Amino acid sequence: MPAKPALHLAHSGAAARRVTVELSDWAVGDNPGDAYLAPEHRGIRLSGRVKGHPKHHDGKLVVTSPVRSVAGRTVRTASGSTYLLVGEPEPGYLEYLQSCGRTYDPVEPIKLIGGRRRG
Repeated sequence: MPAKPALHLAHSGAAARRVTVELSDWAVGDNPGDAYLAPEHRGIRLSGRVKGHPKHHDGKLVVTSPVRSVAGRTVRTASGSTYLLVGEPEPGYLEYLQSCGRTYDPVEPIKLIGGRRRG
């Protein structure tokens, strides 16, 4: 009986979602005003450079699916991916927060109410 091929995480859908991917130089944003976008695809998203993503090379700039939950610096998205926010956010995002009168909390950098970002 031939040996079974090894399971490669990059090709294993559900298993790939169990990996926690590091996200650096990150920022929080929402979806651009696309009137034709289904409501389940709206909401806040993260952008940043990934490390350890099963489908993207380290350092690639990505935009996540909508954020569904946040626990400290760990974020789960609608696709089931889990991201760990590492380091400081992208400088432009810090400037944006400052211009809106919001403070950056390094322990809990993203606060959600009903799937939407708050203060």
